[in-house]
Amino acid sequence: MKYSPKFFHDTMPEWKRKKDPLVARVFHRPISFLFSSFFCEIGLTPNQVSFISLIIAFAVCGCFLTGNKVWYLIGAILMNIWSITDSADGNMARSVGGKPYGDFIDATSSYAMVGFIFPVLGWAIYREGGLLVPAGAAWIILIGAYTSSCDTMVRLFFQKMKNNTSEIQMKEIADGKLTVQEVLEEANAPKSTFMKLFTRVDSELSMGGWNLVAILLCVIFDCLDLYVLFYALYYPAIFVASTIYLIKKTGCLKK
Repeated sequence: MKYSPKFFHDTMPEWKRKKDPLVARVFHRPISFLFSSFFCEIGLTPNQVSFISLIIAFAVCGCFLTGNKVWYLIGAILMNIWSITDSADGNMARSVGGKPYGDFIDATSSYAMVGFIFPVLGWAIYREGGLLVPAGAAWIILIGAYTSSCDTMVRLFFQKMKNNTSEIQMKEIADGKLTVQEVLEEANAPKSTFMKLFTRVDSELSMGGWNLVAILLCVIFDCLDLYVLFYALYYPAIFVASTIYLIKKTGCLKK
């Protein structure tokens, strides 16, 4: 076997290991090495695996639209498989070689999941009820949509900031105001204690972390409303904190 699971394990960079949430590090990432090995052996490219992840993301949402609790459980399991395939394409791109538009195709899978999962969970709770929210409470669908919107906005803000920062740095390098070495030093500069904590908490609680365990438990114990209500508080708080951080970073709040 040319691309064994061990090959992907050994070629995974240390920075990525540290970035992974605990659940991914213990469960999803090791399994993703098996998936990566299988996908490579049958000749799939990282982009094709990203497309599989996108299909799974839509399948997850479809399961929660059925109004059937068996399908809810299947959806929760598929959500974990989605996370594994989402890791597998990254393993392949880093170790075997990426393809053009790989980042874009990979991002579509994540955006599809975060953009639709909470509204469809809201629909499932509207149909079946939950621990705190009774069946027929239409407002939970709006809460779900609001939650997904906040998560999506955070991702868009950070991506736009990242792109704009790269453009500014490239221009300053071209103008002779910065050197490549200075840009690398800035990128590798130690983060503040607040940012380290913020990044770690968000990694553990956001998509790909403990939420994958929580969705399974909430389906099994009929308390999906607790899942949605928790993230209805969490993601708006992250959205506000991220917005303030990014505005401060641009210098808009400096005297």
